[in-house]
Amino acid sequence: MIPVKGKVKWFSPEKGYGFITSELGDDHYFNVQDIIGADLPDNGDQVDFESAKSAKGFRAKNTKIISKTLKEERRDDRIECTRCSRKIVPRIITDRGNLDHSVCPYCGAWIEDFSILRNLISGIFKLAVKYPIPALVIVVIGLVAGNS
Repeated sequence: MIPVKGKVKWFSPEKGYGFITSELGDDHYFNVQDIIGADLPDNGDQVDFESAKSAKGFRAKNTKIISKTLKEERRDDRIECTRCSRKIVPRIITDRGNLDHSVCPYCGAWIEDFSILRNLISGIFKLAVKYPIPALVIVVIGLVAGNS
């Protein structure tokens, strides 16, 4: 057997096998039994292995991981739905071409309200619940000013 360096073309941990591309460009089949050590390889890892010829093509034996590739961390922009607790990308609902609100694609729960009028009324209501006396004064002043 000939010692060779190569790069993991792909490896499936679920299936337990994959292929290594040698420095010469030949693809070598390998499986978990051919790996030395406890770590499983990832796509792009640099490896040392022994090349053997089999009836179906090249086979990698005694595969050692030399260096692991840096994995790009995928950004997860999804949020959690307050009703169904699934990770979601909210769906935008428009009204006559204007942004209105967003909903959960699974359960339909409202995620965010973009309507200015609804947000204003909701804000006044929240203030009235939190500070009942000052909110009452604001409403009375508004009614007096409106009747003048």
